[in-house]
Amino acid sequence: MAKRPVPLYDFKAFGAAIKAARNEYGESRKKVSDELYISPRYLANIENKGQQPSLQVFYDLVTRYHISVFFLGQACLDYPVAVGRIVFFHGCEPPFMGGFFQAA
Repeated sequence: MAKRPVPLYDFKAFGAAIKAARNEYGESRKKVSDELYISPRYLANIENKGQQPSLQVFYDLVTRYHISVFFLGQACLDYPVAVGRIVFFHGCEPPFMGGFFQAA
């Protein structure tokens, strides 16, 4: 049986927001990676290359730096953007959004 194709989100805007928040807090990559039990290289790849983090690391980083994340329908954005501590991703709109972000 073939695997279902799953589009991956582009996490570059998320990584940039994490890096900016980490620098704002004055924390080193080593300090954060030690406290989250991940390697500094993994955190660097998330911040600089947009590597998709595991769900646990995603949650830990979002809650650590109080970053709001919104997943929007494809009609809203053609690319992810970060505005301060808010990151917008494009892709399939989750059911709980109730069509709120539908393009006019």
